[in-house]
Amino acid sequence: NNYYVDPICTPSRSALMTGRHPIHTGLQHNVILAPGPWGAPLDVKLVPEHLTGLGYSSHMVGKWHLGHHYEQYTPQNRGFKSYVGYWNGKEDYFDHSDLNEDGWGYDFRRNMSVAWDDYGNYATDIFT
Repeated sequence: NNYYVDPICTPSRSALMTGRHPIHTGLQHNVILAPGPWGAPLDVKLVPEHLTGLGYSSHMVGKWHLGHHYEQYTPQNRGFKSYVGYWNGKEDYFDHSDLNEDGWGYDFRRNMSVAWDDYGNYATDIFT
């Protein structure tokens, strides 16, 4: 009756969304960086994919951080009917940018579209 959580987001998110320990999804080592060409394994169903099969409609807001380099890794291709939020691991809550060693970029989406109209709006207000 023990529970172990990972101290960083991608492994924790993969465990929550797959029901598997991150060592069984290959996401145990680190977070997925912006240019990372991988994500939660496509052969492993995520919770929203299971729920859709049971007749539920799953929607997501907030941080994804389970892969986005290829379209098939994005939230709407992993069982969510709609999505509002950012794909990377962090963002500025007002200008929705992410600055890291690979550069700067705007990261805010409504479904598969870049949500330019949300620039300058507080993320929590958008989510709620």
